[in-house]
Amino acid sequence: MRFEYCRVVAPTPKNPNINFTISPNPSSENEITISKELSEQSEAKNEEFTLILYNKLQIKVRETTLNTLNKTISTEGLSNDVYFLHIISKDGVRVVRQVMILR
Repeated sequence: MRFEYCRVVAPTPKNPNINFTISPNPSSENEITISKELSEQSEAKNEEFTLILYNKLQIKVRETTLNTLNKTISTEGLSNDVYFLHIISKDGVRVVRQVMILR
């Protein structure tokens, strides 16, 4: 099975349609990029999100903040496996998506 990207929709009271793209997924590279896609009328350009990557045992392996349109997370040192990316808005909305590392 091959995925080109994973689209995440994270509804929040302020911004009902903020889309995130996670690529590549699965990743054979040493990084993944999370991109925020906004509609023209969205005011979320500078909205901050916390990104936390957990392994399948729910141990945190990476954490960063997305406060621009794109953020790259290093996957260097992570083994081939399924990971869970938590995207958390300032108002507490949490969306979880799988990220696969396949080298």
